[in-house]
Amino acid sequence: MAVYFLLTVILLESFVSIPVYTLNKHKNSDQSGPAGQSGKLPSSGALHNDGGTSDLIGCDRIEVEDVWVQGIPKLLTESAFRLVDVNQDGVLDVIMGFMTGTESSNLPQVVCDIYFNGTDPCRGGLMALEGLTGRELWRHYSRHELFGVNCNVDIDQDGVLDCLGGGRAAAFEAVSGKEGKLLWTFQNVDAKRRMSNFYTPQYIDDIDGDHVPDILAIHGGDPIAKPYSETREAGRILLVSGATGQIIRWMSVPGKTESYYSPQVYFQVDGTKVVLFGTGGETHKGALYAITLQHLLQGKIEMARAIYTDNFKGVQTPPVLVDLTGDGVVDIVINPFNSTVVAIDGNTYSVIWNWTFPMSETYSTPGAGYYNDDDIPDFMVQFSFGPGFPMYYHAEVNIIDGKNGKPLLDHGIRSSLGAQSSQLSVSMEGKGHDLFLYWIGDCQGHEAEGGEFRFVNGTNVHKKSRWDPCKLRYKSKMFSKFLAVSSSIKPPGALIYYSEERIRQEHDSWVNTSALAEEYLRKHPDARLKAKQHNRKMRPKQHSSRFSKEDYLQGASLPKGQHSPGAKKGPSLQPQDDNHATRSRSSPTKKPSNNLSRQNETPHLNSDRGRQTLNKTPDNRRRQNVKEHPQPYNNNSGSKKRGGWSEERSLPQAMKKRRRKKRHVGPHDDSGFQRLLSTGMIAPPTLAKDHPDYGHSMDVVFATYWIFPAKNKTLLTEDEKCVDKMMGEEAQRFDPGNKYYGLDHDAYGHVAEDECAAKSHHQMNDDGVYESQSTFDAFNLHMGQMTVYRLRLKCTCSQVTNTTTDKRCAKMLPFENQHWPAYMGKKGDSHWFQAT
Repeated sequence: MAVYFLLTVILLESFVSIPVYTLNKHKNSDQSGPAGQSGKLPSSGALHNDGGTSDLIGCDRIEVEDVWVQGIPKLLTESAFRLVDVNQDGVLDVIMGFMTGTESSNLPQVVCDIYFNGTDPCRGGLMALEGLTGRELWRHYSRHELFGVNCNVDIDQDGVLDCLGGGRAAAFEAVSGKEGKLLWTFQNVDAKRRMSNFYTPQYIDDIDGDHVPDILAIHGGDPIAKPYSETREAGRILLVSGATGQIIRWMSVPGKTESYYSPQVYFQVDGTKVVLFGTGGETHKGALYAITLQHLLQGKIEMARAIYTDNFKGVQTPPVLVDLTGDGVVDIVINPFNSTVVAIDGNTYSVIWNWTFPMSETYSTPGAGYYNDDDIPDFMVQFSFGPGFPMYYHAEVNIIDGKNGKPLLDHGIRSSLGAQSSQLSVSMEGKGHDLFLYWIGDCQGHEAEGGEFRFVNGTNVHKKSRWDPCKLRYKSKMFSKFLAVSSSIKPPGALIYYSEERIRQEHDSWVNTSALAEEYLRKHPDARLKAKQHNRKMRPKQHSSRFSKEDYLQGASLPKGQHSPGAKKGPSLQPQDDNHATRSRSSPTKKPSNNLSRQNETPHLNSDRGRQTLNKTPDNRRRQNVKEHPQPYNNNSGSKKRGGWSEERSLPQAMKKRRRKKRHVGPHDDSGFQRLLSTGMIAPPTLAKDHPDYGHSMDVVFATYWIFPAKNKTLLTEDEKCVDKMMGEEAQRFDPGNKYYGLDHDAYGHVAEDECAAKSHHQMNDDGVYESQSTFDAFNLHMGQMTVYRLRLKCTCSQVTNTTTDKRCAKMLPFENQHWPAYMGKKGDSHWFQAT
């Protein structure tokens, strides 16, 4: 199942004047490097920053300053950020993907006419922002959202790196980095799956001999399938010409299972190139495979070897590739979806270590950096806890020791909501001084509270992806924070960004899209009729959003207390030689102990683990506690029962009159709610190199966005008791004098849920502003705002004074030496970057 969100907001008008706040105009000469694999890494201590000198202490005082803030209406993003010097001014510019919320397979042209000045297509694309000021340099529109971005090669050889963009509904394009013009788009009829996505592509060798590196990509996913449906679209591995976008070769993944994975390429000890790819989804089994690039070029997919398997969940998130064992070959540190962090030897495929967070799942790639004082990188991870996809009650962040796989924090950093974005690090001098950057979402007055809930039965997929969790669970307000943690900055860490302090900026550029539609109808009175005629021919279909990830709220909710198949089971690793044991640079190989029953460690590679069973509570709201009687209202024509229930009505028409909602064309009072999907990126400081703060400063670029919610209802523990009581009184629906008379069993259960949610106010108010696919109206769309930030981080040491002579404060490494500054690493290839 797809991991990413279904969104049907339509965003972005076109080139709107936007305030930009610029604080510094010093230029920086750092450049983005050329394409290429990171290759073999130096062994042992050579991995570490500056050798770990003992006269350094870690910085513990962070100051944050705005470089610029750019508000962009009607846009959203789930994209990775990449840096390219687009305008050749010596300052790296920002390239990112975006979406406009119009993810409908048959979107009427009038939507683009109203909200995007006739731009067609208008569903998503790539854009470039000037690194120095944040002003928009160019914007390229695509047929669908683009989120998997790779800008490592100058395809058209004009001196500026160009960008590949993979995205939703078979969108895969190459775009000029210099001008934003389309270089090519993927159109192969035989290989193309219309509803399947593309993820972050990778460059490989020049296969077709045209002197442009060619491309490895995964084309897969079944975003409109039901969560536990047996039939899924098989993922496909594509080899594509980098110069033209033409297919060189394609094949289905082993087992013809689904795939949502961004592939990797790395070198074995003998120089052999190995390709990694994953299969499976949230509710379907999968594996991590390794195959030589040569076998892939020959089409010998049967030579792929499953090096990690899970019989219930898939492998979806990219790993960190870094040499943990010192053998000169990168190892694989990955968060499979189901509960586990595992390190796999990249040479032998044996297990180095693994750690399990029971009853959890994750969409985040680990963030790599040095937290403790050894010379092996550590890994920040984030997991969501609950009964399983798509229901999570709280989230936790922890840091895993790269040497042995054990948590380094005594207690995980808990929040009610968490985030789907991945973690970054700022590399520092010395041992164990790196800053780990991460996002959390939480609810005011209910921080880290968690607690069980569920959606009322019948809530559709799209509405779940647009719910306001804090309002529905706690009658509270959501907030988000971007934080920095290190061995010198204790959890939860130093504050970089706090959404409550940015409300004005994140609404300054908002555009009232309802008013735009009203104006359009005045000028084009026949537009609505034409749109209806279009809809008669083609009914819009839902697409999912995936971040890249991905969307944990997609699909039907599991009933309360019920866990997804495999809740007691978990992944297994391929059987290894009995002599294998945990290895690291500082500990010799030794045989594993027979006692492997530690609480959080995987007991055995093929035994039950991971998602332990929670205390179950009866969830069957349709339980047969009342004998069924013949229903008094049956339609003689054999159509739907009069007493039936639908999402549009919670009571029969005789009990509640339906009212047409008035168009909202004035300013919206509701500020919407924020989503946390895009990771952001570390960037060189926009300071002169002789500036006194230069060595202690680094910039971070990221985006936030807010949208209007769907009108949802949730049930908490007190609501479940209310529903139980009403279900115990179900006999009243057979009384002709009772208001529930005429409802069938299912309809009565829905009414019980609706009334109990309304009684506790765990539903959205009738007078709010909402956006839902079930009530889609091309002439009354409500859109929010995306805001892109470039902030300067300055980190100094409070312990160091002018009189201190034996210690000095660790500085930030230059940007060109930053190890893990972006999603999937510096070059988007999952390699821990090591300067040579």
